[in-house]
Amino acid sequence: MIDTFTEILKASQKHYKVYAVETIVALWEFCITVIRTETKVLTQPYVKANALELMTLFIYTDEKKELTPELSKSPVISRTLMDTVLKFYVDIEFAGQGMFFTKFQFRHSCSQVFRRFWTGEAYRKQVREQVGQEYFERFLNCLINDMTYCLEEGIAKL
Repeated sequence: MIDTFTEILKASQKHYKVYAVETIVALWEFCITVIRTETKVLTQPYVKANALELMTLFIYTDEKKELTPELSKSPVISRTLMDTVLKFYVDIEFAGQGMFFTKFQFRHSCSQVFRRFWTGEAYRKQVREQVGQEYFERFLNCLINDMTYCLEEGIAKL
């Protein structure tokens, strides 16, 4: 299902408005549910990554930010979005061998979600509530490791 919507949206990015707002909100809620599914139940990290990619495609196509207020009205999205994306950012670190460079693509999608919703006070509050939690510390560790790797690569190319 996620792949179908992703391909349709990729084919006609400027025409995301053909979907009813309720459909888009329901898709986001579904994607959040998929991403939040325990790794023991959903062992394939690409399924979660595809769900995040679908969410990110809607962000890219919504240049005027018309969807953000509509998405924020959803209790599922407004209560769980930032926590879900933070945990995904950490979980993708341990997704398996051969995904070293792929994880950066997925983390870029996470950053797009963070950037779009960071202006909302409720979303910033969700992140502040995570401070001190194990997942937040692991998130910061992953963020610092990624920055260190990128810095080393940049310096090596000079």
